[in-house]
Amino acid sequence: MAGEPFDWKKIAAPENRPKWIVFFLAVIAAVYLVQTFAPGTPPAPGHGTASSGNGGGVLGGLLDGSAGRGAVPLDPLESGRCRTFAPAGWSVIDSNANGTAFTAASGDRSGIASYGGVAINSGQAQGLYGPQFTSPEALIQFAVSGLTNQNAQLQPGPAFGAYQTAQLQAGDYHGYVLYYRFFLAPDPGGYGLVMRIALARGDRHAVAEAGGVAAATRCQAVVIPQPIGNDTDRGSAHGAGTSKACAEQGSCDDSDLAGTYNTQLGTGWVHDSVGRNYNVDVTSDYDDNGPDGPGYYASVGGTREKLQPGLE
Repeated sequence: MAGEPFDWKKIAAPENRPKWIVFFLAVIAAVYLVQTFAPGTPPAPGHGTASSGNGGGVLGGLLDGSAGRGAVPLDPLESGRCRTFAPAGWSVIDSNANGTAFTAASGDRSGIASYGGVAINSGQAQGLYGPQFTSPEALIQFAVSGLTNQNAQLQPGPAFGAYQTAQLQAGDYHGYVLYYRFFLAPDPGGYGLVMRIALARGDRHAVAEAGGVAAATRCQAVVIPQPIGNDTDRGSAHGAGTSKACAEQGSCDDSDLAGTYNTQLGTGWVHDSVGRNYNVDVTSDYDDNGPDGPGYYASVGGTREKLQPGLE
């Protein structure tokens, strides 16, 4: 795609949708995202609730009581300036050199996890290049349609710290997005947007798996003000919602906040003594009567080992 001219008139054409992230972020984000954020960053988030209850909708469905699958080993996935951790069979399907776009998927594409950082200029925000740029919600729907090749619907949810949440539906895919809108000092009429999208075809475990990959994604290009992720998981997830650095050193970022959110939907991170990471079901995988005391366990070198909370 590099070096090829792009016809803005065809931006919403089906053949271009799967490539929208690479193009937009390579051309636009590099100009605007390397900037000094304006004064007035959001307040440090508290330990919020991911949904407005255990009722209907996608998030309510994720909070059902179905059994866990045990600790699922994760492997690192890297491309350009981005990295995440994912179960076996996942691979990077889209990224750019700027570190502002990164998408991974399971082998059969039943699970999709996408990270994007984009800057929308004032002309785009005014609708001069199409309605998909006029609001973060419109852009997210456009992105999800591109990722799934199906029309997407977005249902706004409650805020979670500095993140806004929403439920997503696109054909047989469902899931959620965490997104953060910020001020662009060079172009006050536009806006910056960071989004983490988790989509899956399947039950709550499939969505949670995609959510774990999306939350674990860290890219070097987009620097988010520290308060967005300055919160560790102190709830029933037993510390499994954040990275080890966040929990032990207070070095938290927006990925840690995303991980804290994901624990509210039922999945968290742990790691073993050799540094391998795992996803766990924070309810059914926690053993109150483990051989080394309450905790999460996995077989490591043929021995049942108590795992440490957090992403290594």
